[in-house]
Amino acid sequence: MKGAKKDEWEGEVVDKLYNTREEDDKVNEYYSIVFKTDKGERKIAVNKADYPNWKVGDKARKIKGKFGVEKL
Repeated sequence: MKGAKKDEWEGEVVDKLYNTREEDDKVNEYYSIVFKTDKGERKIAVNKADYPNWKVGDKARKIKGKFGVEKL
């Protein structure tokens, strides 16, 4: 989280990741979107509701001073 608001970039979705992990007889689900930027790849965690809204090829940007990524 530290420095997340200072980050600024534009990119394109290149992958969507879904993982599960079992802990104490409970299955936790993790959703991430991978963006290709001019500085390399960025992996951003998203919630289950937002995950289906992203498609490979979507363009996005992260604005300095704000949390989250907005779709272009």
